[in-house]
Amino acid sequence: MGESNDQIRMTDLLKRSQQNTGISGWEYDATGGLLSWVDASGNFLTRRIDSNQLVATKELFGEILLEDVPLVKEAFYSSIKNGTAVVEYRTKNEEVPHYYKAFFRLETSPNGSGKNYTGTIQNITEFKQAENHLRHVNEAFQQSEELANLGNWQTNLFTGDYNYSGNLYKIFGVEENQFFSGLESFYKFVHPEDKEKIFTSDEIVHHAETPHHFNFRIVTPAGEVKHIKSISKSIQNHKGERIILGTIQDVTREEMLMMRLSEKSTLNEMIFEHSIDYVSAFDNNLNVTAWNRKCEAKTGLLRKDVLGKHVLEVFHGDAGQAMLRYLDEALKGNTVHREEKSADSNDFYDMFISPITGSDGFNFGVLCISHDLTVIKKVTNKLVELNHILKHKNHQLEQFNNELASFSYVASHDLQEPLRKIQTFSSRLMEKEYHLLSPQGTEYFKRMDMAARRMQTLIDDLLTFSRTNSQPRDFKLSDLNQILEEVKYEIRDTIEEKKAIIISDKLPTTNVINFQFHQLMENLLLNALKYNKPGVPPEIIITCTNHVSVFDGADPDLLRGTYYKIDFKDNGIGFDQKYHQRIFELFQRLHGKSEYPGTGLGLAICKRIIQNHKGALTAKGEPEVGATFTIYLPV
Repeated sequence: MGESNDQIRMTDLLKRSQQNTGISGWEYDATGGLLSWVDASGNFLTRRIDSNQLVATKELFGEILLEDVPLVKEAFYSSIKNGTAVVEYRTKNEEVPHYYKAFFRLETSPNGSGKNYTGTIQNITEFKQAENHLRHVNEAFQQSEELANLGNWQTNLFTGDYNYSGNLYKIFGVEENQFFSGLESFYKFVHPEDKEKIFTSDEIVHHAETPHHFNFRIVTPAGEVKHIKSISKSIQNHKGERIILGTIQDVTREEMLMMRLSEKSTLNEMIFEHSIDYVSAFDNNLNVTAWNRKCEAKTGLLRKDVLGKHVLEVFHGDAGQAMLRYLDEALKGNTVHREEKSADSNDFYDMFISPITGSDGFNFGVLCISHDLTVIKKVTNKLVELNHILKHKNHQLEQFNNELASFSYVASHDLQEPLRKIQTFSSRLMEKEYHLLSPQGTEYFKRMDMAARRMQTLIDDLLTFSRTNSQPRDFKLSDLNQILEEVKYEIRDTIEEKKAIIISDKLPTTNVINFQFHQLMENLLLNALKYNKPGVPPEIIITCTNHVSVFDGADPDLLRGTYYKIDFKDNGIGFDQKYHQRIFELFQRLHGKSEYPGTGLGLAICKRIIQNHKGALTAKGEPEVGATFTIYLPV
């Protein structure tokens, strides 16, 4: 019998459904080996195959990609074991693979005589493409969130449900699904000082349907404080439920930059306002854009009265025309430097007018800075006057030096010659006419001889003192130990007479004026031997400390630097420390001539010698204990 109209309509409807859904069905009779199927076009097809060839049927499954064949086979065998199975696979295509979803079911034949396999195959390529596109969109959205440091959230006020984007968790410093479940938990993250602000904002958001902006801070579990910028809006969904949508953004870095920028701006403003210079600025139209307090004080014009005004409205007459020329020159890219004198006073100014250039090289204004030179000018004029006086004094000093040179010549020749004759004839009289003299005459001659000898010593010391500055300063690398030994050998008679003990550290080898340093050591040793305590053998200890750092103020004669420190310490009669400067002055003596003979020039000569070496000589004393003379010699 032919098919009824209902059967025809049913078949046609099924065919169209298969075409619309892309689903094809199949059945396999395992007993007879007959595969029957309806393809996606609604055509009924049959074929006899072995069960192990079922998956390889291209007319039914298409040409499965090799890597997906094991998946389809595994699903088929899984249906034999479990009754049903579902698998997705791909087929070969010239451009992109097509995606299919296969369903397997194991059924018992109606008469119970065998097993039948049934299933469906659906082309899901468009669905997969849409799914991939959606995944890419989600990934791009997540990356955009991370790049912008954004997080999104929404809450249903009716159901209490919350949804958060992945980056929101990162901003709050917590793992996903370990976040807050409600507002109370959220408030725990809010900075204590901002909680009241959050409460107020929540009330606004719950009732307003326009976007609400507010900023607050949070404290992450790690203790990090973050600045958050938030935008929220309240809407109603299709069920009439109130939904709050929100976006937060971590703007901590921007806030920190703004704070630093604000601090820098404040600092610049303070520098500008409190500058000791007169600072003003003009735009390209030569209108005033900046005017600091010094400008106000100098001109009597307040900033609020000059801002925006043209230069010729602020400066008038010749001064205005001059400023106009300078500003025009600066607008051309040139820097103008002028020294100006005030027309109504004796004030002088050093003026710099420079173009203000942006990062693009475009000049967008002119900066004018004037420095008050009045005090400097007065000081300069005073220095010129003092320099003139100094030149005059130098001329006088040259004359004095010439006279001193003449004196030195006279002292070394004219004065010493008659002195030597006095000493010679005095000695002869004492030798040959001694028996003819009365006791009083003999005493007179002795005193005359002693006075002549003191005069000779004084002249020698004066010449030595004079030569310390007038003779060439020939510095040579010298072993101070060798110089000390030479001095000790020369004064060995005095050392033996006094039964003195001299102990010395190893001294350095350094650049000195050899003969002057010889004189320095000789004078210091003789000074210690002379001022010994009666009945007590002199003991002189010489110590040396290398590379002593001396700073400004340690001694008036020393500069900042590194020195050798050499101490000459004795056990003599010492001196009161209040005289530690006086003992280095010319002709200064702390004891009478009858007690300790001398001219009072020995230590002055030492002081002059060590000054020639850019060093210093100091002294410390204690009566009846001893004295220490310290040499600071540059390394």
